[in-house]
Amino acid sequence: SFGHNGFTGTSMWIDPENKIIVILLTNAVHPNRSWKKPKYYDWRQRIHSAVYETLGFKERNPNFNWRKQW
Repeated sequence: SFGHNGFTGTSMWIDPENKIIVILLTNAVHPNRSWKKPKYYDWRQRIHSAVYETLGFKERNPNFNWRKQW
């Protein structure tokens, strides 16, 4: 799998083996850059993890380091 994170909080994750693509479009700097806080980027990983959990991959890979639910 591979992916890319953007400055404004966007991210793309592609997992060809499991046929999953997750694209997150956000704007952490609107209306200004003071909105961009480090905690904001924690949501990216949580959303991507939630997709995998919803599709049942948590049970298939118990060694994966899952984030606690928010």
